[in-house]
Parts: sequence; structure tokens; C-alpha cells
Amino acid sequence: MNKPLVAAELGFTEQQIMISSYAWKIKNFRFINMPAGERLESPTFNLASDKTVDWYLALYPFGIDKAYKHCISASLGNKSKSTEKFSMDVSFSISVLDRKGQIVHKRSKNSVINSNSFNGFNEFLERHTLTAENSNMLINDVLTILCEFIVVGKTVNYSKQEYTKYSAAYNTISKRKVLLNDIECQLEADRFHDLTITAPCGTELHAHKFMLAARSPVFRAMFTVDMKEKANNAVKIEDITYNALKEMIRFMYTAKVENLDTCLDGVWMAAEKYQISGLKGECRDYLFDNLSIDNAVKTLTYCHQFQLNDLKALTHRFMTFHAKDIANTESFKSIDDPDLLMEIVQNLTLKS
Repeated sequence: MNKPLVAAELGFTEQQIMISSYAWKIKNFRFINMPAGERLESPTFNLASDKTVDWYLALYPFGIDKAYKHCISASLGNKSKSTEKFSMDVSFSISVLDRKGQIVHKRSKNSVINSNSFNGFNEFLERHTLTAENSNMLINDVLTILCEFIVVGKTVNYSKQEYTKYSAAYNTISKRKVLLNDIECQLEADRFHDLTITAPCGTELHAHKFMLAARSPVFRAMFTVDMKEKANNAVKIEDITYNALKEMIRFMYTAKVENLDTCLDGVWMAAEKYQISGLKGECRDYLFDNLSIDNAVKTLTYCHQFQLNDLKALTHRFMTFHAKDIANTESFKSIDDPDLLMEIVQNLTLKS
């Protein structure tokens, strides 16, 4: 029969394993022109709480040297902030993602990476495969690279008190993930709701008052003041589509939003109407990540309407660089806002 461990003191030894991933977006990829051997480097990133080593991705658009100029080379590297040298066992993969965030090309390897060095793939991807007209790897001339890796770190000793503190912090993060997952499952199960929202098309969505009130001051006021929505447990919305309302509710429950490529206008309208600042931030980030020649005017329209000054400045720079191509788009030719048109013309004039 097994007996419980009884000891005056207790210690732990742990082989640290760090699992992480990093995504890197490279915009206007087709305009990059550099000789073989020259590389782009991503912003640096850290693994978990280890701030002593900065990691980065490197991409050679025309190969790591002339022998590989027909390929794109890619690698994972590090820059140590310490004078102490190290070697780490690393299992990693570098992938290309499509529009939906799905992996369409992947290379993997196990390697020992030393301090201030890098390792990767000289023939990561044939260049013509990436730049072909029918390629699904370049979306609006944006290349999205994903690196997933497992690093075998140090062997660490803990006292019982240190281990308990470490475990508590990790468990807090894990419990929050479980909580969000449970809330999302409850939303999808469509049970125990106390509010019905009717879209303009007549389709109903179900939600919980406490969640909407917690996430939106407009809904909170609606359910607090003696309004008909409070009494009837029902809200009829006439100006936002069903799909946009569905994404609004998804965000209010899970802090996630999907399908912005098809319902951005409606989601943004919902975020403004119900004062959901986090959702507005998601819409703004989507515009930034997907800025292209075809949608530059539309993006500037959003910036103009909602005072997105930082994104507006970036969009103006993008339009200046691609002025000739944008001037030939239908969206530019059909601008009907004189103030917006004047703003574009003035910006192009100042930059020319």
C-alpha cells in the first residue's frame, strides 16, 4: 500500500521546457529588392519570462547566398544579452500562412543553437512558388511567417515555497484559459440565456444580460433604466446585420472576432454604437494588417470617419508609395466625399 510522502523538507528539480510561437508579417513583399545574402530580420521576441535572450526570425528573399538565389531562405536566431555562452536544444518549424491563418508550407528541424547564432533552411521555399499569380501565400502582398518552437532550457532546483509560488502563477493563466473556453462553449450551446436579440432579417440571437452589461456601457444602461428591453428581455436592432451582431456577441463573450473580411462595416458600426472599445481595436488592427492597393481608399475612409490618426498617417504613406496604382482603382475613381478627396490630393502634393 502506497504511503503519503512524509519529510521535514521538500524540493523539486525541473527540466525547463519552453513552448512558444511567433508570427511575422512582411508587407509589400514583391517590392523587396536586395541581393542574395542580405536578409530581413523580424522584431525580437522573448521566450516566456526569459528576458536574457532576444530571439528573431531572418528571411533572405533572394537566398542566403548566390547558390540559393532561386530560393527564399529562412532561419531562427538569437542575440544574447549576457556574456555567458550557452547551447540550447531546439525543435522548431517555420511556416507560411494563407488568408485564413492555415499553414500552406512548412519546414521543421531539431537543432542545437548556440548563443548569438542562427539555424534554419537554405531552401525554405522556391521563390516562384511564392510569387506566382495563383499563389495563396501572398495576401495583398503580405507574407505571413509562423515559427513554432520547443526549447529545452536549464535544469532548475526549487524549494517547496518557490515551486508553490511558480505553480500558482502558471495555474492562474491556465484557469483563465479554461474559463474563456467554458464561456465560449456556453455561448455556442445556446442555453440558459435571458435575452433575445433580433436582427433586421428577423433571425434571433441569444445572450445573457450580465455579459452584455459587463462589456458595453450602452447595454448596461439599457438593462438598468426602466426601458422596454429590460422589461421584455428582448432587443430589436434595425441597423446592424445578423452576421455583424453575431461577431459582436462573440467578442463580448470571448474577446475574439472572426469573419471581418465579410462584415467589417457592420462590426465597426456595432462597436461604435455600443461603445465596445476592444472591438474597435480589433477592427483597426484588421485594417492595418490587410492594407492593400485595392482597399487603401476604404481604409482611409474609416480613418477619416473615426479619427484613426495613426493608421491614417500610415495609409497616406502607403498611398503615396503606390499613387499610380491606387489612382487606377475603382474605389479611388468613385470617391464622393470632397473632404476626403481633398485630403488625399493635398497629401500627395506635399509628398511629391
